[in-house]
Amino acid sequence: MAPALQSSTPPAAEQPLDLVLWVEPLMLAGEGALIRHLVSGLIADGHHIRYLAPQGCDLSSLPTLNTETLTYTLRPWERFPAALRWRLRDIIETLRDDPPDLLLAWGNADHVPLGQLAQMTQLPLMVWVWDAAELFAPLAALPGVRTVLTASEAIRARTSAHYPVPVEVLRPGVFTVPTPACFDVLGQVPCLVSLDPLASLEAYTAVLEACEVMVRQEREFLLFAYDTGLKEHPIWQLAAKKNLLNHISFVPYQQDAELLMLHGDIYLHALPGTRVLYRSLEAMAHGLAVVGAENHAADHLIEGQTWRRIGQLDGATWANCLTFLLDHRDQALAQARAGQAYIHAHHSMAAMLERFVGLARHAAGMPLRMAPQ
Repeated sequence: MAPALQSSTPPAAEQPLDLVLWVEPLMLAGEGALIRHLVSGLIADGHHIRYLAPQGCDLSSLPTLNTETLTYTLRPWERFPAALRWRLRDIIETLRDDPPDLLLAWGNADHVPLGQLAQMTQLPLMVWVWDAAELFAPLAALPGVRTVLTASEAIRARTSAHYPVPVEVLRPGVFTVPTPACFDVLGQVPCLVSLDPLASLEAYTAVLEACEVMVRQEREFLLFAYDTGLKEHPIWQLAAKKNLLNHISFVPYQQDAELLMLHGDIYLHALPGTRVLYRSLEAMAHGLAVVGAENHAADHLIEGQTWRRIGQLDGATWANCLTFLLDHRDQALAQARAGQAYIHAHHSMAAMLERFVGLARHAAGMPLRMAPQ
């Protein structure tokens, strides 16, 4: 008997995914480095990526090999259904003619055009939430949403058994470096890094007061405030008034902070937060000692193990914490190593990519919910 013919077509589960990534400036500002790694990994595994972005959104940092870009223009007064359908008509037609398996959006995406597009194309959606408030935002309630991903277990825990769609944890992946950056160069002036937005004069006043204390103690240090924000100029003015500009550099915002991380020793969370911050994960992956304000969404920040929490956000408490780490560099380094090990164990890029593909396949095969009447 002749041997059975072997099919050259792989099973359906092995077929490459065709994904549309809804891109906006806000997501690139916060998670641009992660998006670049995610797309690169998906492309390397043979999956097809299409970007869908507003006109003028800078996609130059994202991989372009074997990708397509769809753009739309939306004016502020065109946020009602008829205008949206007209503005999105070419994209709607393109996606109807060549439908993807899934559309992925961040939880802070603009739900108005995205919702209209989803309604007109009936595309299945997967939403990645980085702040618990996004779980209950209009985007997550769109009928086309198949699965909601959360960037931490702490965010997923905010949902109940009655949440309308499946909720899965997808921890952001980060590349770890072989050795920690914390105090890795003997004789180098200690480098403090803050990548929080310059959005709160009150919060940065406490940090600057701590710097003032360390200057009076004749301690050597450099602080790099590496972002922008509404209070950027008042914070700079306060630093100038306190004669701290010899110790502080205000670095213009950039998506890629890796070079600064490589030279940092201590990473400061100046602002309390409710959002998982990818830059915090990057800091731990590079082996910086992390200190700062509370963030209830970030379960990678474990008090006494991977970071030090500033209980009272005042200058004296900040100064006590920073001077302790400067005086006890062995303990700062031990904390940095513990954080790096945690990232390696729980936030590896390979594990994230594998889980993402599995969740995307599952979401793409689930039936659509019915729109509420």
